[in-house]
Amino acid sequence: MTSSDLEDFREALEGNVSESASLLARTCVEVGALLVRKNRDYGNSGHDSPLLAPNMTSREGLQCRMSDKIARLRRLLGGETASVEESVEDTFRDLAGYCVLWLTAKEQPADEIEDERTYFCGDTLARMERNL
Repeated sequence: MTSSDLEDFREALEGNVSESASLLARTCVEVGALLVRKNRDYGNSGHDSPLLAPNMTSREGLQCRMSDKIARLRRLLGGETASVEESVEDTFRDLAGYCVLWLTAKEQPADEIEDERTYFCGDTLARMERNL
Protein backbone atom coordinates (compact mmCIF):
# COMPACT_ATOMS: atom_id res chain seq x y z
CA MET A 1 0.00 0.00 0.00
CA THR A 2 1.34 3.40 -0.92
CA SER A 3 0.59 6.92 0.26
CA SER A 4 -1.07 7.44 -3.12
CA ASP A 5 -3.41 4.51 -2.37
CA LEU A 6 -4.36 6.06 0.96
CA GLU A 7 -4.92 9.45 -0.65
CA ASP A 8 -7.15 7.91 -3.34
CA PHE A 9 -9.14 6.10 -0.65
CA ARG A 10 -9.51 9.27 1.43
CA GLU A 11 -10.70 11.19 -1.64
CA ALA A 12 -13.28 8.50 -2.34
CA LEU A 13 -14.54 8.50 1.25
CA GLU A 14 -14.91 12.26 1.16
CA GLY A 15 -16.95 12.02 -2.03
CA ASN A 16 -14.40 13.87 -4.17
CA VAL A 17 -14.53 11.26 -6.93
CA SER A 18 -17.29 9.39 -8.75
CA GLU A 19 -20.29 8.14 -6.77
CA SER A 20 -19.39 4.53 -7.60
CA ALA A 21 -15.82 5.01 -6.26
CA SER A 22 -17.23 6.60 -3.09
CA LEU A 23 -19.64 3.68 -2.66
CA LEU A 24 -16.76 1.20 -3.04
CA ALA A 25 -14.71 3.02 -0.41
CA ARG A 26 -17.64 3.20 2.05
CA THR A 27 -18.40 -0.48 1.56
CA CYS A 28 -14.75 -1.38 2.21
CA VAL A 29 -14.88 0.60 5.45
CA GLU A 30 -18.10 -1.20 6.47
CA VAL A 31 -16.54 -4.62 5.85
CA GLY A 32 -13.34 -3.56 7.65
CA ALA A 33 -15.29 -2.26 10.64
CA LEU A 34 -17.23 -5.54 10.78
CA LEU A 35 -13.94 -7.48 10.79
CA VAL A 36 -12.54 -5.33 13.60
CA ARG A 37 -15.70 -5.84 15.72
CA LYS A 38 -15.68 -9.59 15.10
CA ASN A 39 -11.95 -9.72 15.91
CA ARG A 40 -12.80 -8.21 19.31
CA ASP A 41 -15.43 -10.91 19.88
CA TYR A 42 -13.61 -13.93 18.40
CA GLY A 43 -9.99 -12.93 18.86
CA ASN A 44 -7.66 -13.87 16.03
CA SER A 45 -9.49 -17.11 15.27
CA GLY A 46 -9.77 -16.29 11.56
CA HIS A 47 -6.00 -16.52 11.28
CA ASP A 48 -5.71 -19.64 13.42
CA SER A 49 -6.26 -23.25 12.49
CA PRO A 50 -9.79 -24.40 13.37
CA LEU A 51 -9.95 -25.80 16.91
CA LEU A 52 -11.82 -28.93 15.84
CA ALA A 53 -9.64 -29.44 12.75
CA PRO A 54 -6.12 -28.68 14.00
CA ASN A 55 -4.44 -30.18 10.93
CA MET A 56 -6.07 -27.62 8.67
CA THR A 57 -4.25 -24.43 7.89
CA SER A 58 -5.94 -21.13 8.62
CA ARG A 59 -6.59 -20.60 4.91
CA GLU A 60 -8.18 -24.04 4.58
CA GLY A 61 -10.43 -23.24 7.54
CA LEU A 62 -11.41 -19.93 5.96
CA GLN A 63 -12.17 -21.68 2.67
CA CYS A 64 -14.56 -24.00 4.54
CA ARG A 65 -16.31 -20.99 6.07
CA MET A 66 -16.50 -19.35 2.65
CA SER A 67 -18.02 -22.53 1.24
CA ASP A 68 -20.70 -22.44 3.94
CA LYS A 69 -21.54 -18.82 3.08
CA ILE A 70 -21.75 -19.64 -0.63
CA ALA A 71 -24.09 -22.54 0.13
CA ARG A 72 -26.24 -20.16 2.20
CA LEU A 73 -26.29 -17.63 -0.63
CA ARG A 74 -27.36 -20.30 -3.09
CA ARG A 75 -30.32 -21.16 -0.88
CA LEU A 76 -31.28 -17.55 -0.16
CA LEU A 77 -30.94 -16.47 -3.80
CA GLY A 78 -32.89 -19.58 -4.81
CA GLY A 79 -35.88 -18.29 -2.86
CA GLU A 80 -35.63 -20.25 0.38
CA THR A 81 -36.83 -18.38 3.44
CA ALA A 82 -34.12 -17.89 6.03
CA SER A 83 -34.84 -19.30 9.48
CA VAL A 84 -32.02 -17.17 10.92
CA GLU A 85 -32.14 -13.41 10.49
CA GLU A 86 -29.26 -12.90 8.08
CA SER A 87 -29.98 -11.08 4.86
CA VAL A 88 -28.38 -11.73 1.49
CA GLU A 89 -26.42 -8.49 2.03
CA ASP A 90 -25.21 -9.67 5.47
CA THR A 91 -24.10 -12.97 3.96
CA PHE A 92 -22.19 -11.19 1.19
CA ARG A 93 -20.53 -8.93 3.80
CA ASP A 94 -19.46 -11.99 5.79
CA LEU A 95 -18.11 -13.60 2.62
CA ALA A 96 -16.17 -10.41 1.78
CA GLY A 97 -14.76 -10.46 5.31
CA TYR A 98 -13.61 -14.07 4.89
CA CYS A 99 -11.94 -13.06 1.62
CA VAL A 100 -10.04 -10.30 3.42
CA LEU A 101 -9.05 -12.70 6.19
CA TRP A 102 -7.84 -15.22 3.59
CA LEU A 103 -5.75 -12.53 1.88
CA THR A 104 -4.18 -11.50 5.20
CA ALA A 105 -3.67 -15.00 6.64
CA LYS A 106 -0.14 -16.29 6.67
CA GLU A 107 -0.17 -19.74 5.16
CA GLN A 108 1.11 -22.14 7.79
CA PRO A 109 2.14 -25.74 7.15
CA ALA A 110 0.07 -28.18 9.18
CA ASP A 111 3.14 -29.51 11.03
CA GLU A 112 3.90 -26.01 12.38
CA ILE A 113 0.47 -25.46 13.97
CA GLU A 114 0.71 -24.64 17.67
CA ASP A 115 0.77 -27.70 19.92
CA GLU A 116 -1.54 -25.89 22.35
CA ARG A 117 -4.33 -25.87 19.77
CA THR A 118 -3.86 -29.58 19.08
CA TYR A 119 -4.02 -30.38 22.81
CA PHE A 120 -7.12 -28.24 23.21
CA CYS A 121 -8.80 -29.92 20.27
CA GLY A 122 -7.87 -33.42 21.44
CA ASP A 123 -9.16 -32.67 24.94
CA THR A 124 -12.38 -31.19 23.55
CA LEU A 125 -13.00 -34.18 21.28
CA ALA A 126 -12.32 -36.61 24.12
CA ARG A 127 -14.89 -34.84 26.32
CA MET A 128 -17.41 -34.85 23.47
CA GLU A 129 -16.92 -38.61 22.93
CA ARG A 130 -17.46 -39.31 26.64
CA ASN A 131 -20.78 -37.46 26.50
CA LEU A 132 -22.10 -39.44 23.51
